[in-house]
Amino acid sequence: MDKCKPLLRVFRVARIFRLIPKAKGLKKLFQTLLYSLPALGNVGSVLFLFFFIFAVMGMNLFGKIKFTTGELNRYANFEEFYWAILTLFRQGGY
Repeated sequence: MDKCKPLLRVFRVARIFRLIPKAKGLKKLFQTLLYSLPALGNVGSVLFLFFFIFAVMGMNLFGKIKFTTGELNRYANFEEFYWAILTLFRQGGY
């Protein structure tokens, strides 16, 4: 029975999609969500562009700083692009 619980939860969420055509307010809300998806892609692209620019700037400005203890460590630094993006993402509150 424990293995079936996640499957049952999926069916409970799927009930909401069955109610969409019947409820006018829910239908309008769902249509608005679908119409806004392309704009969310544009916003995400611009956000990634900002992260990319600031990661490269961080690598140029702070890439040679040696880290010991404190804010810069093995997992939060600007030595490599991967860690620079993750550091910005983490400091950005995402």
